[in-house]
Amino acid sequence: MSQIGTKIGPAVTGDKADMTGRITRGAAWIVGGRFLMRIIGLVNTLIVARLLTPEDFGIVAISFIALQILQGMSDFGAAQVVVKFHDADRDDYDTIWTFSLLRGLLLAGVMVGLAWPASQFYDEPALVPLFLVMALAPVLEGLINPRFFEFERALDFKREFIVVGLNKFTAVAVSISLALIFRNYWALVGGLLVGGMVQLILSFWFLPFRPHFSFKSYKKIFGFAGWLTATGALVTMNLKLDSLIIARFFGMAPTGGYFLGMQLVQLPTNELATPVSRALFPGMSEQQDDKAAMRRTCLGGVAGMAAIAAPVAVGMGFVAPDLVPLFFGPGYELAIPVVQWVAPTLGLYFLSEPIRPFALARGKTKLLFIRELIYMVLRLPSFIIAALLFGFIGAIIARALAGIAQLGLNLLLYSRITGRSALEPLAHCWRSLLALAVMSVWFLLIHPNIPHLPDSLRLVRLLLDAAIGAGLYTVTHFLAWHFVGRPDGVERMILKRITGR
Repeated sequence: MSQIGTKIGPAVTGDKADMTGRITRGAAWIVGGRFLMRIIGLVNTLIVARLLTPEDFGIVAISFIALQILQGMSDFGAAQVVVKFHDADRDDYDTIWTFSLLRGLLLAGVMVGLAWPASQFYDEPALVPLFLVMALAPVLEGLINPRFFEFERALDFKREFIVVGLNKFTAVAVSISLALIFRNYWALVGGLLVGGMVQLILSFWFLPFRPHFSFKSYKKIFGFAGWLTATGALVTMNLKLDSLIIARFFGMAPTGGYFLGMQLVQLPTNELATPVSRALFPGMSEQQDDKAAMRRTCLGGVAGMAAIAAPVAVGMGFVAPDLVPLFFGPGYELAIPVVQWVAPTLGLYFLSEPIRPFALARGKTKLLFIRELIYMVLRLPSFIIAALLFGFIGAIIARALAGIAQLGLNLLLYSRITGRSALEPLAHCWRSLLALAVMSVWFLLIHPNIPHLPDSLRLVRLLLDAAIGAGLYTVTHFLAWHFVGRPDGVERMILKRITGR
């Protein structure tokens, strides 16, 4: 164990020579790991959604989202700090751990304090015990070993694969077991807490460290993380306040439908966009002395995101009437319009996701904060007004249009940082946009006019639609690439991975 002395030194290092390859391998580990976790989670959802009701998910959603908002509002970016500072020493790690623990204890106290007011506000007595038990979650998170993030800095995500895998497997096993026994929302809470305990233990198992209370590196850490904390607060509110507003206006069943619909919509973010973004940040952080290289890495990430994550999200919206019932079973029809409206616009936003780690690696945390503040000012009032005037569907459409606004703000952020055109990222992925347009024409104009298989063959119908959409997208993409002379790009990378040449 690295316990003695002031300097700890990097326990995990990486070769800087092949940055593109390291980023690709790192993203592949995260995507592969998260895909496996999603399969496990899918099994969990298929079982638990049939044992619980939309009202159960609505009640749990309120406590989950309240905690996530509190976490987001106080998150100082421990992982980003470790990744950013390659020379982090003992004082830095102790300070990070100290503030993480104090934050966890503070959030636990706030959750306890909110239990009764939340119960009164939503007229739901079950929220009191839920908030009290959920108060344990931030304490578990606050105790996590900060040195574990060294693996992320080195783009070595194999350990995370193991940790997240064991965490998820344990959480799912507990959730399903409790759902079978009790048939209520405590199954979801139990799985979350047990998974958090597993993650805490493994973070110290893989990289032993004995933390001490310390505030010595306060100025160094919060000089970088100050704006990051403020940005995280806005990001969380932008992502999470919707469900709380839905619950207040429309009740628990619509909240459960909206919550689960958004979980489905965010699959491409969680399983594709977020892993690529996480791999890009440490990669671009190592290129801090070469701004042109950082920009090229960012644009490469945009092209990759547009080629893979965006079509998954857009296609998901087109097949929502079959996808939602197969995922959640009967009783969750309110989730269908959520996926239909929000997934396509969120898919367009995905292609600009690499701009966020680009700004972070350039140290432009203040600009990230301003972007999120503008987004919140545009988005939150429009969502509330749409919900009041046009009901549940109006709120969903407002949320969908917000994805377009978010894309525009990201492009303006790119222009502000680089001094180049805001449309440069779009020009860099024009082949993906063309392929998306062809796929959309099929589903919007042609698909409604052809005979369909009956609902009894819903799975076959879904697989057929997905295959046709993916085929049209892929063929268009590669034809456009061939037409312009087969330049270096995501197509050549995919062919190389498939053929080994």
